[in-house]
Amino acid sequence: MADQLQHATEALRKALVQVERLKSKNRALLERSGEPIAIVGMSCRFPNEVDSPDSLWDMVADKRDVMSEFPTDRGWDLAGLFDDDPDAPHKCYARAGGFVPYLTLNLIGRTPRLQARWAYSRSDETTSDEMT
Repeated sequence: MADQLQHATEALRKALVQVERLKSKNRALLERSGEPIAIVGMSCRFPNEVDSPDSLWDMVADKRDVMSEFPTDRGWDLAGLFDDDPDAPHKCYARAGGFVPYLTLNLIGRTPRLQARWAYSRSDETTSDEMT
């Protein structure tokens, strides 16, 4: 009986040490969560040629709508694409959308090397503009 009591006491001590360690770690995490976040660079690709942080902020400040009709230069069958029924398979019931420049969309299905080059150019943009 004394052996069981000693075993239970030791298990409780270990559990209390673990609880204190977790409390301490939780306090540290909570303190860090209140720290500010600094944006040191960004790259943008949005519809209507919004392609820089400045043009993004201008679009938002001007409350500019960047939605447009489907582009005609992408080789899509626009006449066959539309259907009033939103449940029609392989069809679209919207006549407008937000379309990014063709180069961006043209990367889908391309070689990993071309995709990597595109990603590199976007990441380079994040540090090439002077941050104000």
